[in-house]
Order: sequence, then C-alpha cells, then structure tokens
Amino acid sequence: MKENILTLYLDDSGTRHPNRTSAQLPTHGRDWFGLGGIILPDAEREEFKKKHAALVEKWSINKPLHSSEIRNCSHNFKWLGKVEAAKRQEFLQDIQALVTSPCLTAIACVKNKSSVPMQVADICLWPMCIGGYDRKNLAFSALRDANILIDCKVPQSEIAERGIKYSCWERVQ
Repeated sequence: MKENILTLYLDDSGTRHPNRTSAQLPTHGRDWFGLGGIILPDAEREEFKKKHAALVEKWSINKPLHSSEIRNCSHNFKWLGKVEAAKRQEFLQDIQALVTSPCLTAIACVKNKSSVPMQVADICLWPMCIGGYDRKNLAFSALRDANILIDCKVPQSEIAERGIKYSCWERVQ
C-alpha cells in the first residue's frame, strides 16, 4: 500500500501585534495576524510545480509570487499596475487558477484579540520558534518534556518530514 503523504506549506499574514487603533489600521481596515497556507499531496507536487512553471514562464516572472506585492502592484509586481486592465485581469485569473488547483487544501489560523485557544497557541509558538536556536530553552523544554510537540508524536525517523519545520533561518540547530 502506497502511503499518501501530505505536506503543509505555511506563511504568515498581517501584523504581529493585532491591537492597533483605528488610526493605525491598514487601508482595508482589519487587524489580524494569520498563519496559514496549503496542504499539497506529495503525489501531486510535480504536476503542481509544472502549473507554477507555466504561469511564471507565460508572464516572464523570475521572482517569487508574493501576495501583498501582487495585490498592491508593488516591488517585483509594479509592472502589474502599468499594464492594461484586461492584461492585469488575465494575470489575476491565471493566479486564481493556480491557487484554486483541485489538488490543494487551504488552511489558516487567524488570531484576533479574543480567541482563548489562539492565546494559548501564541504562548506555545514562541518556545517552538526559540527551540530551533536553543534546545535547552526552559519553555521549549517544558513543551518537549510534556510530549505535546509534534516532534514527540511522530516516529524519530519521520521528524524531518513531519515535525516542526525550521527553514530559511540562520544558526538553527
């Protein structure tokens, strides 16, 4: 029996301090911090990468697709604000086709000021982050010793694949 491995790809959105006054809010008027992304079956990964490659080739993109840059026509996507409305719409439809690929499952956790489970998640997150740099950190050790870290719940041989992900960081242990 072939195992169906799912990989979770996460990103963040919003401010790290969702407690702004109305004068400090972004133009959309909302205040949040969210962590979310997509779940992609490994069996679909290569086909999905081909869809991405076709999109970036069609539009001559050699930088990462970045949501806020695309929405705001800024940085690497300034060109998007300078093209005809029909071309911009075509690009956005191509992006939509990519992000609505049937193989994807979108998932998110959005923090506002009043969610009790999110407050606890917030308390647990910092130790998991610092644990990438300092395995002896007391808060990280407490979570590890209580066996609530995902790394404690998957077989040792699968931690790299299914455990806490520390990527794109310098000096991570």
